[in-house]
Amino acid sequence: MRVLVFGQVGLRKKRFLERLQKLAATRNRFINVYHMGTVMGEIDDTVPRGRILNRDVVDIAGARRAAVSQIAAELDNRDSRLRMRAETVPEVHVVNTHAVFRWSHGLFPGFKPVEIRQLAPSICVTLIDNVQNVARSLELREARPNPLTLYDIMAWREEEILAGDLAAASVSDCRNYVVPIDGGEETVFRLLFNPKGTRVYLSYPISRVKTVPSAWRQVELYRTKVKDHFTCFDPYSICEGMLVDDLRQAGSGRPDDYVALGVPREPEGVLKRTRAEVESIVPYVNAQIVGRDYRLIDQSDLLVAYFPVRNGTPELSEGVEQELAHARGLGRDTHAIWPSKKPFSPFLLSQGRTTVHKSVSDFLEAALPRP
Repeated sequence: MRVLVFGQVGLRKKRFLERLQKLAATRNRFINVYHMGTVMGEIDDTVPRGRILNRDVVDIAGARRAAVSQIAAELDNRDSRLRMRAETVPEVHVVNTHAVFRWSHGLFPGFKPVEIRQLAPSICVTLIDNVQNVARSLELREARPNPLTLYDIMAWREEEILAGDLAAASVSDCRNYVVPIDGGEETVFRLLFNPKGTRVYLSYPISRVKTVPSAWRQVELYRTKVKDHFTCFDPYSICEGMLVDDLRQAGSGRPDDYVALGVPREPEGVLKRTRAEVESIVPYVNAQIVGRDYRLIDQSDLLVAYFPVRNGTPELSEGVEQELAHARGLGRDTHAIWPSKKPFSPFLLSQGRTTVHKSVSDFLEAALPRP
């Protein structure tokens, strides 16, 4: 299997792919990784390491064409040797690259369709992360583009996804999966080594529940149990809504005052941006939360909604209801886990296509294939 992994600069994809390789090794699986930038640098050794993007766009395109040809030739030779040996153990080859760039040259593509067809991927994966994490990572890079606003980074993420879709569309039977980088190693592993496995979108209340320890523990247990058995897409893997909370906690102030934004997964990490800049992206953060969650549903086979109980009362959520409606509109199977003793809400069954379970165990018993 050949896989293209896309994602904007600042995701620390190399580290992610190293973790993915280690995970595969613990399960006696092998993942070979080609880093496009590294191969390009080896071809043009006059460029200092990590500085290839500072070259002229024409030079970058030429180095990329040569790198694609070299990688494609190596993959073709590997495939020929495997056929001759009649190997049955699957080999996975990942090409780590970018779909688009927002660099000092402006916005420019990271590939041409003919190059994608040369590499002939079976699937594409576009990794994404919180805007705070990417912004902080770019600040720490030695080689980085001209300063990007938070909005620039969010737009770049959307452009990367769209370009990844176009790349996948240039090869028959290829699909681009959007995967949040936080905890995404297991998801990508399952996509690579169990491509026909059931893909599940995890739907559950977040805003109303994450500050209630007893209810959140129920949610975490549900997430863990379902992830043990399926390829899962989890909306809370992206939690950049935290910056809205940080803005609120900062109180009032002048537009040019700096606001300290927490960086998820980095307890010591702090990103400082002006109040005006943070306030300007709040509408886009909220809009992208909705659009991103719908995208994760689109690439799933089924949706399973969980309604935790607080003081005997199930926690309802407008977001969960909208996600159920979106999944039904796509013709996806929808399931609801309703541990409360109170009757299931008739509004959630209004379309008549949601299967209700009393517990996570009941759902797993119904959804997993029988031995």
